[in-house]
Amino acid sequence: DIQSAYHFNNLAIIHQAAGKLHLAMHYYSRSLGHVERAEKQVNSMIVEKDGVASPVPLSQILFNASLCAQRLSNFSLAHECMKRCVEHSPSSFGKDPFCWLHMGESCINSHITMKRKNCRINGTSTSNFVNEMDLAFNTHSLSRAVDCLNQCILCCSSDGDKNGDEMKKGYLESARVSLAYVWMELNNPSQVITLAEVMLNEKPLFSADGKNHCVISLRRRATMRMYAFEAYQMSGIPSDAMRCLDAFVSEQGGGSNSGGEELAAHLAA
Repeated sequence: DIQSAYHFNNLAIIHQAAGKLHLAMHYYSRSLGHVERAEKQVNSMIVEKDGVASPVPLSQILFNASLCAQRLSNFSLAHECMKRCVEHSPSSFGKDPFCWLHMGESCINSHITMKRKNCRINGTSTSNFVNEMDLAFNTHSLSRAVDCLNQCILCCSSDGDKNGDEMKKGYLESARVSLAYVWMELNNPSQVITLAEVMLNEKPLFSADGKNHCVISLRRRATMRMYAFEAYQMSGIPSDAMRCLDAFVSEQGGGSNSGGEELAAHLAA
């Protein structure tokens, strides 16, 4: 019943907080099993023995399970759980930019893992993958990442409030930087340049005290500048590439031309 689903979900959360991730995933699985049996009886509400109607907590459990799966580096499962979460609750989780950012990051992490293992999708070297699902997921991981990150950006902008809360702005910055990485991997520098021009023309976020710029926001901007530098180089626009590089060195406390030239030579090697 629903109470059992909540019980195992709470057990999973406790074990996840304690770092016992595999045990947490076991309890999430049991919790989802109770929910699925309950949903076969009704659509969205369960009436308990005392007559109280309780909502089926499928989306919440899937959300928690997705976070746990990503910590276990099971990126295909993390994406699948969050995908089901937003599909089950499009008016709540489906409008949360964090959910789409999480799915996009799962796709990117899956792609990076594939590259590190030197597994060739169209070849025969697939022994490093755990199962067929991982291999199939990696085949289209970057295209999935583009869709998820664009949806995250859309959710961040959907309310039309340019002065939204800092958390949503943070999601927006993260999505843009992650999307720039994906476009670089897909050999599409023009999209990277477009993203960089938009993001770098905006002011960085402030820290919680409102006195200084947020360090994480500054790091995102520095990363975006380096992506833009590479994109301009790929596009054959060295003047704009050096402009990005000079701005990067200046923001890092440098500013000398020799330092910029040395870094440019290192990246071009």
